[in-house]
Amino acid sequence: MYKYWAPKYEEVKRDVFENTPSYKWGMIQELENMQFKYIQATPNEKLVLAPIILRRAAQYGKDRLPYDLKVFVAQLEKERR
Repeated sequence: MYKYWAPKYEEVKRDVFENTPSYKWGMIQELENMQFKYIQATPNEKLVLAPIILRRAAQYGKDRLPYDLKVFVAQLEKERR
């Protein structure tokens, strides 16, 4: 029984955690900080930062981002094509 219910229990705990205001605010703040670093970065640093930012934005959910971050993420995606 444990093998069946334990993963479901953990999935619910994670869903609850990801929907807390502190998690949402923290993720947005982290992405804004990464955006600031990206703007100030050298071209080589941008090559390293871009995939990290895109992955974090995808994990969080691009539709949940504020407008300015959505635009920034869309710009990064366009540059990487």
